[in-house]
Amino acid sequence: MRMLIGSALCLCIAFGCAFAQDSPAVSHEPVRSAVTGRVLCGDTGLPARFAVVQLLPVRNVPEPSSTSQNFSSGLQKAMEGRAVTALTRIDGSFRLENVTPGVYYVIPQLAGYLTPLVAQFSLEELASLDDESRRTVESSVEKIAIEPGHTQHIDLKIIRGGALSGQITYDDGAPAENVITQLFLREKSGTWKPVMVNQYRIGIVAGATDDQGRYRYSGLPAGEYGVMATLPTTQVSVLPGTSSAAVQVHLNDALQVYSGNVYHQREMKGFSLGPGEDQSGADIIFPISSLFSLAGHILAGRDHHAIATGIVVLRDPVDHSDLRTAFLALDGAFSFNYLPSGSYLLHLESAADLDPASKPSPDFADPFAANAMRRHLRDYASTDVTVIIEQDVPEFSVIAPEQSPRGASSAPTR
Repeated sequence: MRMLIGSALCLCIAFGCAFAQDSPAVSHEPVRSAVTGRVLCGDTGLPARFAVVQLLPVRNVPEPSSTSQNFSSGLQKAMEGRAVTALTRIDGSFRLENVTPGVYYVIPQLAGYLTPLVAQFSLEELASLDDESRRTVESSVEKIAIEPGHTQHIDLKIIRGGALSGQITYDDGAPAENVITQLFLREKSGTWKPVMVNQYRIGIVAGATDDQGRYRYSGLPAGEYGVMATLPTTQVSVLPGTSSAAVQVHLNDALQVYSGNVYHQREMKGFSLGPGEDQSGADIIFPISSLFSLAGHILAGRDHHAIATGIVVLRDPVDHSDLRTAFLALDGAFSFNYLPSGSYLLHLESAADLDPASKPSPDFADPFAANAMRRHLRDYASTDVTVIIEQDVPEFSVIAPEQSPRGASSAPTR
């Protein structure tokens, strides 16, 4: 009986295999679709030529009436989805092929025009939208439902955004070229938020000054904006006759000046932009004739030997925001150039004595990076020291405090 049952099972398996081999394979790939359309400029009625059109999948995004948490979470997942893109032609038309069926946001992008959905919000901010922001998102973006095997058509109109421009100069009248500026938007709370202009357009550096020191931000929603300019102490150059690039980085010398020619973000002058308004005059001057330097050494408290590695940060004494950063040399030296007069908080952190038996990493040309992985003989505690700058300070020594024993607490030095 067992042999009979075994034979029957073998026959069933054999017939099953033969049937599977003779049956056609079933494809689970979705039937692809296409999307066509045309993009026009709302201010001129002319075609939006060579604009980028993106389809961003809407993945179970609830309606705005749903809870804020669910809506925001759905939006963030949609933004993180892989986008299908196309470039418009001379007549503004576009065609997207091989689109998986589903519901998508349709996002057109062209310099100078508002980019729906991403014009006001970063990916992180999409995760915490309030009710008003959610209504703004839903009212500013087109959605399209794509059916399997069909070609859907949609026409789009883009709206010109506002623009803010100005010139960066030195106080002797020379234009400050190759300066990277940062745009800020004043929030309802009164705080300034950095604006990531063109964050979804790769290869575009917004806000960099030309050879006349001029910059221009465009495609901006209505609001109040401010600008920060950083002294161009970081430069990248291509060596003549080669494909090699040389990089000069001096973060310790990177003076930052805000619109209104002030040195603190809280004092920055704002410029109000209406819908589509083009405003100039957001000029900034680097005051090179009234800047000073600060140099010194970090020393150990017990015998005043030089500390070989560490980070020195100059901070705003009011809000403790970081202004400059310098890395210690092996002899404990640090320096800052181009400092406006005033009071600063000098903050020391990550200070340590290095084991001379451990060698610097050959993978890094920068001394601080090369020594970062070396063994520490002794670590020192962080400390803060007030510095008053009214003239050049050629030697300012800071004593690094001993690290507190484990389990003990140290009083704040601030």
